[in-house]
Amino acid sequence: MRMNRRNVLVGLGTIVAGGGAALGTGAFSSVDADRTIGVQVEDDSSAYIQFRTADTASGTLANQEYVTTESGTNGNSIIRFDFDGAGGGTNGEGLNEEAVTSFDDLFEIGNESGEEIEIGYEVEGTSAITFYDQSDSDIDGESIVDEGDLIVGIEIDTRESIGDGETSVTFTATPTPT
Repeated sequence: MRMNRRNVLVGLGTIVAGGGAALGTGAFSSVDADRTIGVQVEDDSSAYIQFRTADTASGTLANQEYVTTESGTNGNSIIRFDFDGAGGGTNGEGLNEEAVTSFDDLFEIGNESGEEIEIGYEVEGTSAITFYDQSDSDIDGESIVDEGDLIVGIEIDTRESIGDGETSVTFTATPTPT
């Protein structure tokens, strides 16, 4: 093959293209950088997402005797649901075995974030507990409009394992895609 300018350019172009493919695009895969961030933490009564019990709810909650609020770490509040008969006005000592028991209107979730949000939750270690709204729909994935409220009840299925009777729940709130 004769060496002319065209063959040299084709050869150099092949080398450059092959080298680029072998070495990647030059884009980075990760960055590790230290930055400062400021976060303002508020208690539930003035946070973007508010969990309200009977004393702070916008309306009356039908089963407020099963809900107590305790002080947690860092000044946060813990909402506790007690279905062991210790609540005021109850004569029973707990939930029925092998049954599904529902308690409407236990607490309220308020949205003060400035945008519509989607609520999610995860119950630690069991699928026997479901949170639902006033239309008896599971609230996992339910939207709350800005400045809106969602009154929440709980359903407990004792046909499934609920462990030692005490578990934790993590609620999430994410902006609704527009």
